Amino acid sequence: MSLSRLALYVNALYATCQDPHNFHGLDLVRILRHRTDTALANTADFRLPAVFLPLCLAGDVKYEDMRRIISMHQNHKNNTDLQTLEFLALTCIDRMNTISSTKHYLKSMLTDLIRLNHNFRSLNDVYTHALVLQALNAASDSPAEVKSLTEKQLPDGSFGSLLGTYYALPALVGKSLLSLRDRKCSNDITLGRSSSYPLSETSPPKVHYSVWVGEGDNRDAHSVTVPLLPNGTFFDVMNGAQARNRNFRFSYEETKNGKHVYSLAGIPNDVQREQYWGLYTSKREPNGVRPHRQMKKMTVGVDRIYPAPGDHFIFWFKRSSSE
Repeated sequence: MSLSRLALYVNALYATCQDPHNFHGLDLVRILRHRTDTALANTADFRLPAVFLPLCLAGDVKYEDMRRIISMHQNHKNNTDLQTLEFLALTCIDRMNTISSTKHYLKSMLTDLIRLNHNFRSLNDVYTHALVLQALNAASDSPAEVKSLTEKQLPDGSFGSLLGTYYALPALVGKSLLSLRDRKCSNDITLGRSSSYPLSETSPPKVHYSVWVGEGDNRDAHSVTVPLLPNGTFFDVMNGAQARNRNFRFSYEETKNGKHVYSLAGIPNDVQREQYWGLYTSKREPNGVRPHRQMKKMTVGVDRIYPAPGDHFIFWFKRSSSE
């Protein structure tokens, strides 16, 4: 399967409230990330911005993704389709607040799109027309006018092809592909992680996850309870929490020990002050003056930790010398 088609499949699973991390036992998001990273490393002129949107929707975002999207946009000044997909991907990253310094580039991208398509309603290409409308919808709370797009609809209701219809449908209802983050599923599935438990099981096991900033009376804390998926890792738990609450948004980097988290809730590691994020686990909720004595510090990547039902995990931002 081509990389672009795999990206479309992942989006389709999101749209239908299915889990791309567990599609008949396959983690399509992880496969998409691996194949994208391989293509980026081996292709000087990478031209598939469509892969970054499903990765962002899954919370699998790297700083290098933002840099590559911006670089691609600068090289695609005369390709509206690619520019629009790049704009949508960067908008998704900006809304996750995992990486700073995106708003300036988004404003510049939108200006380029509007200038290039100042009379986009006359565009004959349904793909370009629908994508431009999606970009305008993503950039504004007021839906773009769609009459000119409906004029391209065929008697059978389609827009000439599966891909044309795929791009047109969100635009027709004043939305964009970013709206896949906000879809409503009857079983309360958080984006990027759906439940694979039997229908007869009404209450899947849970994991307790907290983010602490600071120490003592000045400690700021946020907590959430996340369903535990079969064979799920703590990285899966973090993605589920991030989809529910912006205080759990995070950034990570790949290391030999797995995914290393270096920023949470918009707060990165501070080398100058010797304040770092550390992950701890406990079989009960830690409390007291020195709660770290009740906890075990984790030293491997979050994608290599397999929680047990009822476990408590705490990502704590504090001085490394305070233990």
